[in-house]
Amino acid sequence: MDKTQKTDFELVNDVLNGDKESYVILVDRYQTFILSIINKYVHDREDVKDIFQELVVKIYFSLPKYNIKYKFKNWVYKIVLNYVIDFIRKKDTNCVFFDMIEQQMFVDQDNNPEEDLVIKEKLQKVLQCIKKLKQKYKEVILLKYIEGLDINQIAEILNTTVANVKVRLHRAMKMIKKEINI
Repeated sequence: MDKTQKTDFELVNDVLNGDKESYVILVDRYQTFILSIINKYVHDREDVKDIFQELVVKIYFSLPKYNIKYKFKNWVYKIVLNYVIDFIRKKDTNCVFFDMIEQQMFVDQDNNPEEDLVIKEKLQKVLQCIKKLKQKYKEVILLKYIEGLDINQIAEILNTTVANVKVRLHRAMKMIKKEINI
């Protein structure tokens, strides 16, 4: 059988049994997917390249921890997103979060210019509130409202409980609403 026809699980098993060529196939299979996640949050091309290379190594050494009960793609997504979030934390590039929020939440094309101005002003208030939040609250806002993940996925990615995610989301929204007087 041609190795490129193998399932992700079969390729992972081959890699774990010493077949490095199978890992090259996995990387080729997921390269675009991984890069799309990185590019969503990191805009410097050199950083994107470095992060991708580091992730290729990280995923390789994490393969023994892969659990077949999860889709390989979801498992890779979790590793990549966690790594990117850590990178952003370390680099303190909070503006990336706000760029994403602005792109996702922005103005409806059907609004008139006056409505657009009101919406932009409200959005700026919300963004200012989010900037003031602690990192743990910014993360859940990002994952819920930008990535569109559900509570269970967020809990898995942040390695915390569903209850903790719900509390963080509730507190973050409460702080934002209080700040902008909703």
